[in-house]
Amino acid sequence: MMAPAWSPAKGMKGSAGPSKSRVGGPGATQRGSSTCTGAMRRSTGSWMSGMSPRWWASPTTAERKLLVTLKVLSTRWGSPHSATMYPFFTMMPEGSPRSRKGPTASPRGSRPKPRRWATARSLGVVLSASRAKEMAASRASGSMPRASGARVSQAPGGGTWRVSAATGGGAVPARATTSRVVIMSQSGEGGRRPRPSASWILSCEACHRPVQRTRWSRPAPFLPSLPDMALRPIRLVLPFLLLLTLAQTACEPADGGPDTDGDRRAILLSVDALHEGILRETLDETRVPALLGALDGGMCAEYAIPSFPSVTAASHSVMWTGAFGDVSLVTANSVPALPRGEHTVLESVRGFHYDAAAAEPLWITGGRTGVPVVSHHGTQAPGVPGYPAIDVERTEEQEARRAESAEALSQDFVQAMNGYNTSFGRSGVLRPDRELEPADVAEWSGLDVPEGAPEPRAWRWETDAGVVHFLLHGDADGYRTMSANVEPELDGAIHAHAEDVEAEPVEGRELARHFSDALALPVEGGRVFLYLRLFEVEEDGSDFVLFQPGFDLVETNRPDLQEAYDDAVRGWFGGSGFGTYSNGFLGTTVQDGGDGTAEARYLETAELHTRQFMRGSAFLWNEYEPRLMVDYFPLGDAIDHPLLGWLEEEWPGYDPEMAEALGDLRARTWALVDHRVEHLLSLAEEAGAALFLTGDHGMRTTWRIFRPNRLLEEAGLLVRDDEGQIDLSRTRAVAPNGYWISVNRTAWREGIVPPEEEAEVIQAVREALEGFEDEEGRPVVTRTLVPEEYPELGLGGPAGGDVYWSLAPGIRANASTAGQGPLEDTNMWTGHGFDSTEPDMHTVFCGVGGGFEAGRFDGVPLTVIAPTVAEYVGMEAPRDAVTGSVLSRMGLSAPPGSSP
Repeated sequence: MMAPAWSPAKGMKGSAGPSKSRVGGPGATQRGSSTCTGAMRRSTGSWMSGMSPRWWASPTTAERKLLVTLKVLSTRWGSPHSATMYPFFTMMPEGSPRSRKGPTASPRGSRPKPRRWATARSLGVVLSASRAKEMAASRASGSMPRASGARVSQAPGGGTWRVSAATGGGAVPARATTSRVVIMSQSGEGGRRPRPSASWILSCEACHRPVQRTRWSRPAPFLPSLPDMALRPIRLVLPFLLLLTLAQTACEPADGGPDTDGDRRAILLSVDALHEGILRETLDETRVPALLGALDGGMCAEYAIPSFPSVTAASHSVMWTGAFGDVSLVTANSVPALPRGEHTVLESVRGFHYDAAAAEPLWITGGRTGVPVVSHHGTQAPGVPGYPAIDVERTEEQEARRAESAEALSQDFVQAMNGYNTSFGRSGVLRPDRELEPADVAEWSGLDVPEGAPEPRAWRWETDAGVVHFLLHGDADGYRTMSANVEPELDGAIHAHAEDVEAEPVEGRELARHFSDALALPVEGGRVFLYLRLFEVEEDGSDFVLFQPGFDLVETNRPDLQEAYDDAVRGWFGGSGFGTYSNGFLGTTVQDGGDGTAEARYLETAELHTRQFMRGSAFLWNEYEPRLMVDYFPLGDAIDHPLLGWLEEEWPGYDPEMAEALGDLRARTWALVDHRVEHLLSLAEEAGAALFLTGDHGMRTTWRIFRPNRLLEEAGLLVRDDEGQIDLSRTRAVAPNGYWISVNRTAWREGIVPPEEEAEVIQAVREALEGFEDEEGRPVVTRTLVPEEYPELGLGGPAGGDVYWSLAPGIRANASTAGQGPLEDTNMWTGHGFDSTEPDMHTVFCGVGGGFEAGRFDGVPLTVIAPTVAEYVGMEAPRDAVTGSVLSRMGLSAPPGSSP
C-alpha cells in the first residue's frame, strides 16, 4: 500500500506546511512560447548560452540515432572514474558494470516522479549501466532510478534537460528544485554529508512541442568500452561535447502524434456526494485526514454549484464539458428521449450513457488537440456522444461533431473507459439450493481428498456470463475452501478460504486480502471477473455465506485498452455490497439487533470496490502517463443515501443509539473514500502533478414525499385513464421524473399543447405549485423557476423542463401518481436532486499540489472545472464550455504557449 501523501497539519508529506512549490507554474522553466533558448549551466554557477536543443522525437529517426559507445571519464572533485556509455534502450545488458554501493534512498517528499530513463524517443542516454535493472523497473516500483556516471534526463516539471557527471562508484540520488536539479554524489566516507557533484543543465525554456517517448522491449547489445587511457585527455571536455551533439538544432515540434510530456499534469477526481460542511460536521481527521488535508491545504472555492437538478449524471457532464444540460442535453439521471417527434414526453433514456450527450468532454478535447487524456469510469464514456436529433434528424453540424469525436477517440493517446454501461449480474450471496444447483463431484478433475477430510461437495451456477462450477472441500479440520472454475477442474480454479471477518486496520495491509483471486469469464464485448469471499461455512457443508461482486463489463474506446486494463486490474466493480448487506444476506444488521458481524462483512466488500478502483487509477496513470486523468469514486454517495439520515436530529424518528452505531459504519466507509483520495494524492505528488478535487452534489435528509403529478391532477392539468395511467391525449403538463414539469407540447409525439398556449400552461403550473401548502399551512414549494428567468443555471433546453421548484425541508419529490394525495409521510432517505443553489446541495472544488498554495476564493459553478483544468495542463477548453477558467483566481496562470 502506498504511504500517505498528505498530512492534515503539514500539507504535502515532508513539508512544514501547505506546499508552495509551483512546478510548471510562475517562475518555473516552461515550454511553448515562440522562442526557444538553450543554456548550459554548471552547478558551480557558470553559464554557456546560445544553445538551442532539439530532441529527436520521431520514432523512425530515434531508432537510428546515437548508437554510440564511449568511455566517459566523469569527474568527482578531480578524481577520474570511468563508466561505459550505452545507447538509449530500456534494458541494459546483464553484464553491465555495477556500482559496489547500493542505492541511497532520497526522502519521499523530496523526490520527483522518475521519468522513463533510457527511452528511445526522449533520447535519454544512460552513460553508465551500474543501476540498469533499477532503471528498467523504476516505473513499476515507484523508486527513483539511480546510476553512477553521467546521464541525460528531463528534470521534473518539464522543459529542463540535464546531463550529470557523477561518481563512478556511488549512487546518485536527485534533489529537485523549481529551476534546476542538483545531483548529489556519495562521499564514500562514513557519516559525512554528500556533496554536490558536477552537474550540467541544458535548459529548453520554450520548446514548441514536448518530447515523445516509447518503450523498448529488447536489450541493448553489449558494447565493449574503450581503453581508459585513450580517453583520459578528453575527460574534462567530453560532457560539453555530448551537450553540443544533443543540442544540434532549435526546438522543432515532433512530426505528428500526441503531446505526451506537457509542462503540467493533473488528476481531476470527483468524489460522489462530497460536501464540505457535512464532511466536517460528521467526520474528523482520524477518519478522513486526506480529504480534510486537501480542503485545508489546497486552493479551494468556498463552494461549487452543481447542475439543476443536482444529480450525478448531469453534474458530471457539467464537470467534463463545462456546459449545463440546456447545451449538453444531459439534464438528469434519466433524460427525455429524443427526437421529440418520435417519443412522448414521458419516455426517457439513461443520462449516464454517451448516446444522450451532445457536448464535448475533456478526453475528446484531448484527442482533438493532441493532448493525452485518460477518463477512468467517467460518465458519458467511452463512446462517441450521440448528439441526438432534437425533432426529426441530426443536423449536418451534429453529424460533423460525431465524426470529429470518433476521430478523437481513435487516437492511441486517448484512454476512455466506463464500467457502468453494461452488467452481466449483480453482487450477492450465493447459497446452496438457491443460486447454486447441486452437481456431481466426480466430474471434477485434479481432486485429491486428504485423509480425514470431509467429502467434497459440488454445485454449478448458471449466469449471464456463463456457467461457473463450484467445489467445497477442506482438510482434517473441516470444510475450508470454495473453489470455482469455468470447467470442473482444480487446475486454473480460484480458491476462497474461510477466514474470520477482517479486524485489522486498513493501514499497513492489503485491502480485501481475504477475497479470492479473479476468474475471467468471457462475455460478449470482453471479459468480466469473478471474485469470491467465503465468510462462513457450516460444519457439514450444508450452508455457507459466499459473497460475489457484480459482473461489470469495462468498456473502452479501443480494444487494446480494454485488454490491457483487464489484464492489469483483473476485475472492476461499480459498487460495494451494501444492497446485499441491507437485505440481511451478510448476517443480521445492527438495525435488527446484530452484533456488528454483518457490518464488518460489508466493509470487506467496500474494500474490494476501493482496491480495484485504485488499481485501475495507478495502472492508467503510470502506464499511459497522461497529461490529464479524469477519475471518479462513488462510495461516499452509496453509503450516505441509506445512513446519513440516521444522524439527522430533525428527523422525527431520530434514535441516538442507532445514530452512533450506523454513524460508525458510515465513518469507516468514508475512511475508505479517504484512502482512495490519499492514493491519488500520492500518485499526483510523485509526478509533481496537481489533484483537482470536486464532487457532484451535496445531500439532504427527507421523510415526506411530494407528488407533483397528483397536484397537477387536482389542478386539472393532468388526467389519468381508468387504469390509473397518465392519459397524454388529455394531459397538458406532467412531471416526467420528479425534478421538473414539462408542457405536453405538440412537438412531442402525442402532445396536445400548441405553441401559442404554452405560456398559459406554464403560468397555471406555477400557480398550482406556489399555492400548495402542507397540513399546517406552510408552503411545500418555496419558489418556482423557469429557464428564461434563470439562464445562469442552465435550465430547460430540448431535454429539460419548463418549470422547476425548490422544496421545504424534509420533503422530496417523485413522479408517482400513487398514494392518497400530493403530500404524504414516507420512509426516511438521504438524497439529492434539489435546487442546486441551496447550500446543502453544494460541493467542493480545490486544486491541491502542483503549484497550488493554501487559500480560498469565491464560490463557482461546476462549469468552470473543465476550462480551469484544461488551462492548467495547457490545452484548449472543451468547445461547448459556457464559462471561462478561474485558474488566475486560484493563484496560477496558464503555461506559456498553451492553447487559449
